[in-house]
Amino acid sequence: MKRVLIDTDIGSDIDDALALLLAIHLKDVEILGITTVYGPTELRAKIARKIVAAAGLNTPVAAGASEPMLSLMPVWTAGTEGEGVLTKDDIEAPLDEFNVSDDATNLIIDQVMAHPKEVTLVALGALTNVAKALQSGPQLVGGLKEIVFMGGGLTYPQSLPTALLDGQSYRARHSHNILCDMAAARLVLQSGVPMRVVTNDATCRYWLEGRAIDRFRQAKVPHVRLVGRMLDVWLRYRSALFNEPIRGTCPHDCFAMAVAANRVSYKSALGVLNVEPDDASTEFLLKKESHLELVFAEDGDAFLSWLGERLHTPD
Repeated sequence: MKRVLIDTDIGSDIDDALALLLAIHLKDVEILGITTVYGPTELRAKIARKIVAAAGLNTPVAAGASEPMLSLMPVWTAGTEGEGVLTKDDIEAPLDEFNVSDDATNLIIDQVMAHPKEVTLVALGALTNVAKALQSGPQLVGGLKEIVFMGGGLTYPQSLPTALLDGQSYRARHSHNILCDMAAARLVLQSGVPMRVVTNDATCRYWLEGRAIDRFRQAKVPHVRLVGRMLDVWLRYRSALFNEPIRGTCPHDCFAMAVAANRVSYKSALGVLNVEPDDASTEFLLKKESHLELVFAEDGDAFLSWLGERLHTPD
């Protein structure tokens, strides 16, 4: 059984909700807890609670840090968080009525120390909660099995090199989750905790559309139907933003969840990932002995068809 904690900015981009749905449907994955990060974290926690409750789970959920340690931009939200999932009463209700705590840091620490060397912390948003947990509980460095983080890059948006060369550095444009909290990213990347960093190079090649999307609109399973309503809200938001019909989405966080669950083959390299202070871009340096593994491509092409099925039916 793969034990995971999920730290997420669920409720904005749909990929977080899709990744949570995927984790629920993987029978060999046990979700020990969900923490929410960045912006309206209490709202995000209520969304997560609604989804897991609809799936019949009593997973611990905690709201975390709403403000980053350091970012070059104001906190971004889509402005649609909670639509299709939360009622007006839900939004106004106190957290305890939702069985949600406001202490993400202690939820992370408590679950990791209850299961030493067994927990994979899947970080799908800014790394603020993870950084704060490491600061408050330095024992996590030796207690965590690993962190799987969706963020960073190798050469994105440029094409991948045909081969990685010793002594060569590779630069990538900033990724959203690092830009949202550069200080937290630096702290976590340098913490020494074993990490698999899933990059935009790996995830931006995917586009979930067609039948995988349409099936949400016929869904009868309560938690799948909830995520389907969130998906419709997201697609309407994106269509209005770009003034053209958007009928699909990039499942970034789903690929990260698949990596965490060891359900996808991938190409990677060991090394050091540095965050540039001026623009949150990243520099990757190969290093044969490192705690950090950079995932930059799928090894094969099975992921998208597998995902389209797993989002709708447990394995």
